[in-house]
Amino acid sequence: MAINVDFSALQQAVDLMGPYDPDFQIQLDNAFEEVDIDLSDGREVTPEDVVITSGGLISVFGQQAVLYIPDQGSSLWDVMTNGVKSKGGKRVHLANCSTINSMKEANRYERYVARNGLSQKFAVTGSDAHRYTDENRMAHLAVCQNCLSKLNYHDFRSKNREQKRAVVEDFAFDAFFARYSSYFTQKPKELLEKYAANTYVDEWQTISRRVRREANFCCSECKLDLKERKHLLHVHHINGNRNDNATENLSVLCVDCHSKAPLHDSMFVSSEHRRQIQSMRIEQNLYTPTKGSRSDKAWDEAFEQSDPAVHDLLLLRKRRNWEAPEVGGDVVDHQGEIVYSNAELVWEQRKQIVDIVEQDKTKVIALRWRVLTVADALEYG
Repeated sequence: MAINVDFSALQQAVDLMGPYDPDFQIQLDNAFEEVDIDLSDGREVTPEDVVITSGGLISVFGQQAVLYIPDQGSSLWDVMTNGVKSKGGKRVHLANCSTINSMKEANRYERYVARNGLSQKFAVTGSDAHRYTDENRMAHLAVCQNCLSKLNYHDFRSKNREQKRAVVEDFAFDAFFARYSSYFTQKPKELLEKYAANTYVDEWQTISRRVRREANFCCSECKLDLKERKHLLHVHHINGNRNDNATENLSVLCVDCHSKAPLHDSMFVSSEHRRQIQSMRIEQNLYTPTKGSRSDKAWDEAFEQSDPAVHDLLLLRKRRNWEAPEVGGDVVDHQGEIVYSNAELVWEQRKQIVDIVEQDKTKVIALRWRVLTVADALEYG
């Protein structure tokens, strides 16, 4: 027996809601692990606690961290008064620089505290007969210039003395941690709390779905089609105000383009997601590198496509008149078989790969290619 039921009202409601979109999106990259040990306020460490990443950065308990010595000795008054302009204060270390190595060799490494808090001020002690005596204080410490040079942070090696001083004085820890997030599986806890505090309006999920749907789930910057991976597509507030949801203030960006937008240099994106984005750009014919070129256009293209974690190396090699690399390329053998896939940077004419993520390199080395870490490439070229 046929049952006649009028579903037109239900269908109208479904049409009004639009097609089903199961993507529940919060604009934090979800490829990171929960923080199990909080380093926000600092923690004393031993040499066994510290690991140096392939980028030359300091990792403590799986998190990016900086190292410093709280005891400022007789320089306490200097650092309290002059901060980053202090002449005698101990510096904050960002990388495996010569100072860190010499301290390790002298068995003085245990004096260090690891921290990944965002505050520019550090807990310090010391004694100064004229002002303070063995008191705990908070001081704005300068970062180590040897570390900045080791990383070539924002092309530090090319700068004159005055410009280097400006980098030290303007240094911000949130932007620093975000720049190199690809080397780590955990975010600093304070960054998570910072993003959580800067909340979206209650109806944000509805707004985000609508705006992305209207953009046909394509990035407005690189034109990448992300219908199959909607979680990699964000809605960007152009003026940085998450409460301003006017149409003219919203644009649709993939997570990689979003992190490179103005006012977003402290946004975290995992290496996994950046590599997925780059692989899809190549698959969709949105990126065809100009191989072997030293032109500004080719270099601009390399910066646009690559992970910010390798930008300091790119700055160095561009200045040394290298050719622009291919970003996210595959290396094939004489039979056309892929022997190394989705490499971060490929200099085909020099048979050199620089990568962030470690993968099997046996076959590509057999073809006389070199595979370098970013730290080795910065050190040896």
